[in-house]
Amino acid sequence: MTHLIRDRDSKFTRAFDAVFEAEDIEIVTTASTFPAQTRSWNAETCRHELLDRTLIWNQAHLLHARGEFEAF
Repeated sequence: MTHLIRDRDSKFTRAFDAVFEAEDIEIVTTASTFPAQTRSWNAETCRHELLDRTLIWNQAHLLHARGEFEAF
């Protein structure tokens, strides 16, 4: 392993990072701990913000809702 990807949550302390850096593993942090603050969205955000709150009727409705969510 050469990289560790993690968010900026405060539970990841400097000591946590030091363990990996001692093994020459680069720490890569994501843009934010809150997906709403990032410009891009991921599958988890889509599921939580759209699919958990919307009754999808069929595939056409799903594709339309996803397109609207992406545009938002």
